[in-house]
Amino acid sequence: MAAPPPPHQPPGPDVSIVGSRCLAPLIPLQTLCLVLLALRLYTRRRHLAWDDAAAAVATLASVAQFSIFIAAIPHGVGRHSFYVDPDDAFQARRLLYFSQLPKGWSVALGKVSIALLLLRFKTGRGWRVFLYAMVALQLATAVHANTMQLATCRPISAGWRIETTPGHCWPVSVLHATIYAHGAVAACTDLIFALVPLTFLGSVRRSVRERLVIALLMGLGVFAAIAVVIKLTLVPTYMYGAGDMLWDAVDLNTWAILEGQLGIVAACVPCLKSPLQAALQRMGLLSDASREWEWYSPASSPLHLDTIPQTQGSRTGTETPGTAESKV
Repeated sequence: MAAPPPPHQPPGPDVSIVGSRCLAPLIPLQTLCLVLLALRLYTRRRHLAWDDAAAAVATLASVAQFSIFIAAIPHGVGRHSFYVDPDDAFQARRLLYFSQLPKGWSVALGKVSIALLLLRFKTGRGWRVFLYAMVALQLATAVHANTMQLATCRPISAGWRIETTPGHCWPVSVLHATIYAHGAVAACTDLIFALVPLTFLGSVRRSVRERLVIALLMGLGVFAAIAVVIKLTLVPTYMYGAGDMLWDAVDLNTWAILEGQLGIVAACVPCLKSPLQAALQRMGLLSDASREWEWYSPASSPLHLDTIPQTQGSRTGTETPGTAESKV
């Protein structure tokens, strides 16, 4: 952890890095999250389900985290602590502390939304057990993250005013170990959800190019995993109440917020069948404009494989063994 500079030695010029290194990427992506959620809810308005609710709450949590972080900027976040008024620094540290509480839910519920969506792809028992376990893991991780943060210091206010408030906080090594453990879980689950579509796309009767486009759209969680890894590399330089906290907070919080935003994008994009189908057809990435984009249908199951056998019984209303699993 970086030690605070001597009070008589300025650490650098009195400038703010928030605009170029934080707000420039976060504001457009937060706007994109809201637009994608609105499109998702609109296109699925007749068939809303739990995966849509999870995506909506994840977006609200992301907005809350970002809003609290923005509220801390006028109090000195992005400037060297050396130049910030002590009262402003106190307010900034407190806001940064509470901005972390919704962060875990933004990340977790984005992946819960993906898991609940994938539950409608197949109905096998092993598939369902695996995805429900992933949902439970995400919820447990979010609860544990909040519990650990609130239990770190006694009184809680010592988490943002260590230098003035008598209190006891856990060793920094314990806190770092917890953050790394949560980061490892987040990165691994992001990669798992990004790779899961590869298990069934091979059976979709589409061209290689079209299957690649679908895989890329459903694999956007890889970018969230990258954000997690970058965030973890910044953890050793930052801790509440120590070092040049208001300056160091910018990069770490930027990647933490990006992690949740990218997860929401990954959760919403696969649900936008009609808008994406039209856009990709105009770009020439999907062919045959008259055909439905059968890998996802918001009306029922997200997967309508045209490889399912169509026998005489299925055309006359009698279910055949091959069609039973395609229904939800």
